[in-house]
Amino acid sequence: MCPLIIVMEMNMPLAVVRLLTLAISLGFLACSAIGAARDTDRSYSQWVVSDSGLFAFDPETLAMRWHQLQDQQTFEPVVIDDRLLVTGSRGLYAVASESGDILWKRSSKQVGFPVVSAGEIAYLASRDGSLEAIDSRTGSTLWQQRFPGWVYPPAQSGELLFTGGSDGRLWAIDRNNGDLLWSSSVGQEMVYSPVALADG
Repeated sequence: MCPLIIVMEMNMPLAVVRLLTLAISLGFLACSAIGAARDTDRSYSQWVVSDSGLFAFDPETLAMRWHQLQDQQTFEPVVIDDRLLVTGSRGLYAVASESGDILWKRSSKQVGFPVVSAGEIAYLASRDGSLEAIDSRTGSTLWQQRFPGWVYPPAQSGELLFTGGSDGRLWAIDRNNGDLLWSSSVGQEMVYSPVALADG
């Protein structure tokens, strides 16, 4: 049996703890990392990711509302308006948060990270070294930048994005057009995604 690791924060609502406990007991989350999607209106919401897809539960009754991407490993989604953007083992998907309907999809076997977002724009990093800005409403590519080796999902600070990965460099990108502004060597392959401090 492979291990299951759960990270809970001190202020996690009881309903979410009950939700995660139920999901584990039903076997949805065996051998996977789990998480609850965040949005701007709720500290925690009712979506759970696993090795067998994306689940939506009623946080009060714990009844399962829908299940999508059943045969894929999924990563923590981001919530943008009425849709979830979630990466799976075969690409990026926009899922209607209430119904679970697939609104659009972008097929790829190189996706290995969750997306990050700023407003209506999602940023997708891939194992093939690409970083894309994507219109979350349509799934269309706004710009794409290529790097030598895989890169992590970017951190955002103002108009800048910061990413890095296997080439051992930290890259600064203009988030509006994808232009590379500068890079700096960190001396080795990056083992964690970059984080932008609140004070810049």
